[in-house]
Amino acid sequence: MNKIFNLSMNKTATFSTHNLLKACGINSAHSTKSPLDLPKKFDAFNDGHHINKVKKYYNHYPDAFFLLNTRPLQDWIYSRFKHGLAVAHKKKQKINWAYPASEKLALVWINQRRHHHHSVLDFFKDKPSQLLVCNIENPVWQKTTLKFLKVDKEIPSIILNTRNIKDSNIQNIINNLKQNASYDKDELLFPYFDPINYSMLQTCL
Repeated sequence: MNKIFNLSMNKTATFSTHNLLKACGINSAHSTKSPLDLPKKFDAFNDGHHINKVKKYYNHYPDAFFLLNTRPLQDWIYSRFKHGLAVAHKKKQKINWAYPASEKLALVWINQRRHHHHSVLDFFKDKPSQLLVCNIENPVWQKTTLKFLKVDKEIPSIILNTRNIKDSNIQNIINNLKQNASYDKDELLFPYFDPINYSMLQTCL
């Protein structure tokens, strides 16, 4: 079967996508290692660090399908900080990649996401049939993903992983970002920053 590369940044249902594919009988890996370093027995690759790597994946597997999950920016930032807080509490850490939360770190993530989304969308602008962009808050995103991958199976009930953690500092950071004129809490793919014709792409937004 065609290889499947999930180019999504973490905290955009990469693990849920992995479970969805596994439940449909697809040999999926959920790993931070490069997909090209994993055993060839895997047909789908979720999680990992994919910034500036899409061309490399495509050159190895030009017939592959590519997924780009996304979600409203505010929710994504909050989810990342909650993940870092949960890990810090569990492992009694003073610092990790997403903890402590700060506006400076959030802005770094925003810029990374803009760069990554633009790079991916730009790469596939002349091959839109190989890329699916999905908003994971759309209730039909799983069904749309399977349809795109040509998987004709009943959709398993996959619940998105959520962490019931509330933190006033994280919320204060989000509120401060809202005051930034360049920040839009409903921002998904930054269409006003790029001349790409998004209507060419297969989307679930």
